[in-house]
Amino acid sequence: MIEFNKLTFNNKSTADFDFEIIVETSPSLNYVSSKSELFELDGKTGALVRDNSNRGVLPLKYTLHLIKPTDEQLKEIKRWLSVENAWLKPPQKNILYKVYKVESFSSFRNKLGNYQIEVEFKCDPIAYNIEPFSKVFNPNGTLDTQGDYAIFPKITIEGNSASEVSLTIGTHVVRFSKLDTKIIMDGNPSNPVVLDKNGNDETVLWKGDFIKLEPNKRLGIVGSTGITSIKIECRWGWY
Repeated sequence: MIEFNKLTFNNKSTADFDFEIIVETSPSLNYVSSKSELFELDGKTGALVRDNSNRGVLPLKYTLHLIKPTDEQLKEIKRWLSVENAWLKPPQKNILYKVYKVESFSSFRNKLGNYQIEVEFKCDPIAYNIEPFSKVFNPNGTLDTQGDYAIFPKITIEGNSASEVSLTIGTHVVRFSKLDTKIIMDGNPSNPVVLDKNGNDETVLWKGDFIKLEPNKRLGIVGSTGITSIKIECRWGWY
């Protein structure tokens, strides 16, 4: 169907439906300010600032024009937009936003049988690279982080050791009681987990915190004896 200006959500674009959907583009530059507060006092020029570098939710609004959809096709649109915690690729942009949810919406039907829907995606304010980053260390090396937003990567550690092993990234050290083939440490804030080679999250004994990669840093990667490779996967993000 209509490829121009298509919007992709949860791995399905408006061009993938079997009827025509026209997308009106939202503003091309999106920015969410910090949560810092300003306090203006009568006896002071300007304002006092209470710093808070965290940022609020980014609303992305689009108008979708559905060309003569059937009742079943309308249900398909509703199911598509009901997904939460999914990736959104805006029209004509090579970035991704993480959508928390889609706000409630209603539609308008004209005399020709076409529908107009105003859709608002509630997003994390970070714009992520569309191509994921992946690098393997055997097991030591240097990692140059990117972006301007700290992220929690997925780290896969391979090797074998009946005794304790350690992973060092920059100043962060994580210790594992043993290493049986593979350990996966996924710091996804929505579902942080440490898994063994079978995907079990109850057998791995470890000490430390999930690794947090600060932006624009050169970090040393060191795996102790017993570790043969360290794979780091993530998406770099920008405000």
